[in-house]
Amino acid sequence: MRAGFDPALRRKVWLHLRPAGAPAVSAVRRELSRPARLRWLNGGHLETQQWDAYEAVEGAPLLGLGSNPRAWAEVRFWLLDLAEELVAALKAPATPPVLALERVYISVEGRAVLLEFP
Repeated sequence: MRAGFDPALRRKVWLHLRPAGAPAVSAVRRELSRPARLRWLNGGHLETQQWDAYEAVEGAPLLGLGSNPRAWAEVRFWLLDLAEELVAALKAPATPPVLALERVYISVEGRAVLLEFP
């Protein structure tokens, strides 16, 4: 993952770089709009890589928050976000998330987001 900037829309983006032969992001995933998943913005390819741009979320990786204890009143909402995403993904199996601690990101608004990439 690399940080980028969309000059047309004047916003930060995250770029997920993949090998040139990797399958494209599915149409179902491109249209996905749920609070605990990143919004896909655009994609393209270069000679040696494909890229997908996702909305950049201000916040921090969950694993980076371990040194600073959090109150249950805060953490329970992260768990709720993740549980709701997993329930939604079970109903729409074409967009399964990979649930791994290194893919959980906590936004500055206090929401848990599952990333497409570590």
